[in-house]
Amino acid sequence: MIDYRGQIVGRHDYSAGSSWVAGTIDVEALRKFRASAQWDNWIKDLTTEQYQVIYEEPIYPKNLYLDRAPYAHAEYRREVIDRQIELMHERDVWRRPDKGLRQLPM
Repeated sequence: MIDYRGQIVGRHDYSAGSSWVAGTIDVEALRKFRASAQWDNWIKDLTTEQYQVIYEEPIYPKNLYLDRAPYAHAEYRREVIDRQIELMHERDVWRRPDKGLRQLPM
């Protein structure tokens, strides 16, 4: 487990069986840090509003594996990735490549 400063507060190395890890998360210290840090509190500086137009509508399918087993790689590409790419093109988030460009290997 890693805290808000990037410090390890709990660690679990592979044990080849069921196990757990625990660590202390100091929520009050996190709150103080967010309220006072000048340089290290970069999350307040993210300009996430620029992504609003992209994420107004879902892109990744909700509850994809709720009623089915996970897709195999080729099936996932066809049923999920290709549809996501098409959505990005339809929404004018991405421009389609020129027809003269060769297909990149997948």
